[in-house]
Amino acid sequence: MGCAEAVLTTPNGTNYHVCTTTFYGYKPSAASTSITVQPLSTTLTKPEKTPEELEEEAEQAGWLSIWHEFSWWPPWYRLHIKITIDNLTIDIGFNPLLPVGETWTWQGLELFQAITEEISRK
Repeated sequence: MGCAEAVLTTPNGTNYHVCTTTFYGYKPSAASTSITVQPLSTTLTKPEKTPEELEEEAEQAGWLSIWHEFSWWPPWYRLHIKITIDNLTIDIGFNPLLPVGETWTWQGLELFQAITEEISRK
């Protein structure tokens, strides 16, 4: 009779016996494999607010505003998103109709203003 075992070692050095085989006369008579992870967890994380609720809260607090700009000349339409936190303001106008119809203003973030202008020139 003989016995063979497989041992799993975790990164923290804990050993787990994951496979045991018992054999008689070199013929396997039993084999089993089991892996159990303990402790089991049933903790579920759920957001407290939906994205729509967060957007409405930001608009009511005054640091997020979104508006549509229409005109009779190109680019005809822009979607503006303005974020104001303390003395920093980011105002970006997106244009889905014309590739050069975007606008941006970075008040208090002049480094990003310079980077954006450099990229738009190329």
